[in-house]
Amino acid sequence: MRTGKLILMPLLFSCFFFTSCTQGNFEHYSALNGNWHIAGTEFFQQYPLLTLALVVSGNTVYGSGDVGVNCSGSGSSVGSSLSVTGQIASDGSFLLTNSASPLDSIQVAIQGKVPAAGSKSWAGTFTLTNAVTQTLCVFNVSSDFVATAYAPLDGTYDGTLAGQGPGPGITVATQISQGVFTSFPRQSPLPPIYYIPLSATITVSGSPCFTSGTPSNDFLNSIGGNSFALSYAMNDGSTLLVNGWFTDSSESTLQLEVVTVIGGKCNGADYSGTLTRR
Repeated sequence: MRTGKLILMPLLFSCFFFTSCTQGNFEHYSALNGNWHIAGTEFFQQYPLLTLALVVSGNTVYGSGDVGVNCSGSGSSVGSSLSVTGQIASDGSFLLTNSASPLDSIQVAIQGKVPAAGSKSWAGTFTLTNAVTQTLCVFNVSSDFVATAYAPLDGTYDGTLAGQGPGPGITVATQISQGVFTSFPRQSPLPPIYYIPLSATITVSGSPCFTSGTPSNDFLNSIGGNSFALSYAMNDGSTLLVNGWFTDSSESTLQLEVVTVIGGKCNGADYSGTLTRR
């Protein structure tokens, strides 16, 4: 009996230390959670572009953001939204790819290592190659990088938007605040979608249809990399959908690419322009 206990005790201690190390690693992995600038800028189309919001669940990394690249031997370029995933090894290294989506025009591979707790940067390498089915734009780009953390997208932004619809344009002010990572469950076997939520209200002048709005859809109000989406429930019963990006890492200017009204008397009106943080 005593011998059996002596044999069992080391096993228990081994399991205890293994569990503690595993939990400690998972806590350390959370240092990768954040919104990261890896390369390029969208506004000036300084490609290659790579920006990602990353979140770790267990030892799995989920990422979403934007990617863009110049085509070899031509003046054209391609860009798109991006989703990547990968596993963190015991030494903290990882490989993120979108290989699960082989039809994505831009195939991405990112190698890196989980940064130290509290770090605002981490280093790695990335490779961008065209999908096999993408023959109009051919490229193969690799580079080292140092990813830097974007600050939370918080603040009040205002400006005048021009477009098509009732009136020559609208003047808006929107208060935006960024939340913590959350997940949107999907039916098995699909994995949950992780995203960074945004909360925003808006006031509008110059529109004959509405003057204010509040968030209308949690999942649509989110940020990934340097792009974001917002959905406002307007006070006339319509929905105002916004897609855009910030033009630099200071996030002082928001470029609103598409602002569309759904429903109400202004249904179909669309606008675009820039907003500047107060």
